[in-house]
Amino acid sequence: MKVSRLFLCLPLFLALPKGSSGQGAPQASSGDPVATVAGQPISEQELLETVGPQQSMQLRMQEYEAKSKALESLIRLKLVQAEAKKRGIPAEKLVEQEVESKVPDPTDGEVEAYFWGQNRAGASFEEVKEQYRSSLKQLKLQKARQVYADSLRTKTNVAVLLRPPSVTVAYDPERVKGDPKAPVTIVEFSDFQCPYCKKSE
Repeated sequence: MKVSRLFLCLPLFLALPKGSSGQGAPQASSGDPVATVAGQPISEQELLETVGPQQSMQLRMQEYEAKSKALESLIRLKLVQAEAKKRGIPAEKLVEQEVESKVPDPTDGEVEAYFWGQNRAGASFEEVKEQYRSSLKQLKLQKARQVYADSLRTKTNVAVLLRPPSVTVAYDPERVKGDPKAPVTIVEFSDFQCPYCKKSE
């Protein structure tokens, strides 16, 4: 099978202006200005263009990761609420029955092991034992709630439509090696500040 390869210099690719091979900075979520200077507004889009494509992509990834984490928590909540509705009981009652009542209190051995694994700030085990016992119990409950919600997820149709940010790579015939009509095209990103990558081109 013939394969063509499209080589892109990563730093150059990230520095491409909007409308070239990069997707450009993320669009502003609102038309409201983020600042004004002598009566002239500065838009969020202008701000992101000043930040630059690479940092802009990092911001988009951070936003996606925060949204993804929050979405997982919300999905678990909705799953528990749906199960509680099916059973005809409050969600709090369901969690109490299926989770909290089944999580035992930490043993002294577990509390001591947890104590030695934390920053103790000079306190003795006996001084903070009950405080650590309470913290460990909360951690166990939190984990058990997640496990229970995830077990409900296996029995429920859940579709996650949130997608990570992406960039569109334009086809550049000047950077193709091999048969341009090959059925498979491999896009290779290289950092040509790296001596090996630079030599490979």
